[in-house]
Amino acid sequence: MDVLYRELEENLKAFHKLKLGLDHPHHAALLRYNYIQICSILDELEILNNAAKTDDYLRDTLYVLSPAIKKVKRFTGLKRVRNTLLAHLNRDKKKQFYPWWKSLKGLRLPRTPNETRQLYALMYIINTLLVSRYYDELKELSIRFKEEEMQYINWVKTEEEKVISEPNNIDDIKEEINKRFIEKDFKDVKMQSPSLKSWD
Repeated sequence: MDVLYRELEENLKAFHKLKLGLDHPHHAALLRYNYIQICSILDELEILNNAAKTDDYLRDTLYVLSPAIKKVKRFTGLKRVRNTLLAHLNRDKKKQFYPWWKSLKGLRLPRTPNETRQLYALMYIINTLLVSRYYDELKELSIRFKEEEMQYINWVKTEEEKVISEPNNIDDIKEEINKRFIEKDFKDVKMQSPSLKSWD
């Protein structure tokens, strides 16, 4: 959970450093991604809540945090945004078309910059107290998994080097699609997209 929060915080710092403004498209994209992270943190808190049934120390920790957790949960649309707007756009549980604006009707989301700041502040409080209460345990876990993490990072670097060293273009795919255009006589189709300026 701490990893999720720290990434959330780093994203916010990086965005503010760019000074793009709240009306910039990147702000909306960041906000959507942050909703995913916040929902993941809420999922983790549910797991901790179940574990607290047999753990007095954890139960006390969550009791102290409960006002902040309840306030976050008042934004009832967060998980719905994650599920119907971000993860499975315009699809219900049966994978049928269901517009996202209908699924969010009547649910609460942060509507102002101030509410958004409050949400981030609440996540900060939740994470800071949990880390403070379980600092030694988290440090031990970090040390224990550090080697495995570094092995993965080194593997990723190797994979990236392979991709860079090998030819990687889509000319053959474009050629095949053009052939199929001709084969199916798609005279009335123009390959245009407002977001994709060209194939290159």
